[in-house]
Amino acid sequence: MRWRIINKIQNSKSKIQNEEIVKILLENRGLKTKKEQEEFLHPPKPQDLTIKEVGISSVNLKKAIARIKKAIKTKEKIIIYGDYDTDGVCGTAILWEAIYRLRGKVMPFIPKRKEGYGMKVARLEEMAKEGVKLVITVDQGIVAIKQAKKAKDLGLDLIITDHHLPGEKKPEAWAILHTTKLSGSGVAWFLAKNLGNEAGLDLATIGTVSDVVPLVGPNRSIVKYGLESVGKTKRIGLLNLYQLAGISPENIGTYEISFIIAPRLNASGRVDDPLDSLRLICTKDEGRALDLAKKIEEKNRQRQNLTEQILIHARNLWLNSDGKSSLIFVQDKSYEEGVIGLVAGKLMEEFYRPAIVLAPRENHWVASARSIEV
Repeated sequence: MRWRIINKIQNSKSKIQNEEIVKILLENRGLKTKKEQEEFLHPPKPQDLTIKEVGISSVNLKKAIARIKKAIKTKEKIIIYGDYDTDGVCGTAILWEAIYRLRGKVMPFIPKRKEGYGMKVARLEEMAKEGVKLVITVDQGIVAIKQAKKAKDLGLDLIITDHHLPGEKKPEAWAILHTTKLSGSGVAWFLAKNLGNEAGLDLATIGTVSDVVPLVGPNRSIVKYGLESVGKTKRIGLLNLYQLAGISPENIGTYEISFIIAPRLNASGRVDDPLDSLRLICTKDEGRALDLAKKIEEKNRQRQNLTEQILIHARNLWLNSDGKSSLIFVQDKSYEEGVIGLVAGKLMEEFYRPAIVLAPRENHWVASARSIEV
């Protein structure tokens, strides 16, 4: 009897200590109130997220849905204009699948990295000439003032879905679905959900984790419940990717997404064509899925080797020419644009100071920067 009482006291103390540890960890993440902590520990299911919770305009959501349904009904050509990183690729795939399943005449478009981030006027002109009537952006467009005006002049209706910080002025578009509470793929998934398709939760989870957005609020809902769908995905392309990467679907967590899955999906955009990653996650052909997975695996190895080569060169270049200043600034004509962000990040981590790395692009230079916390 005495030992039972002692064990009960010890278990009670252990429970209290664990609760205190959890409370401290949550407070360290900025979750101070009991309500915030409860919402983090027990978030709503993604399917139950309301428009108020995600921070998207209900008026714009209704306008976007109505315009998409009209385009589907009248067989208008639709383009999903995405971004080349993992978040953008996943979001593009989500919307393309959703509208395609509704029998929309829709095609995805993701520019190569050398073309630069965001919509390009020349691309919009090409789309208009090809008879496109509706363009839907993914993970970009909220600061595309000039491009939105051009789209309107060309007779293109533009729906913007984005999560980046807006400028002082909003673009003139048919509808703008914008919030900083979701990732780019999260916004795309929320639109797809309201179109009647919730099948892309696995992709929204991969995109959300890969974009390193704060995992609180709606992002927390998507990732908490979406991790299971990533592991249980029926996408044969992803399953082949998992196998080649040496990971078990049932063991996939945020680490596996961040450091194994996302870098591979990103690799195509860094050294070749980002559409290969979209093709991989959308294909239903077994042979094609394996071929694409092998191709992406090879591109990832190329990306790793290229990053290491440029990192060694950039590191030595800075140490030999400077090595003391509070800012790392390096450039060389041999650098590849697709990996300079990775190089800047590794330099920042090693020397704990802001790093800027430049690479050539046609007749000018492009830069990637990474900074320390201040």
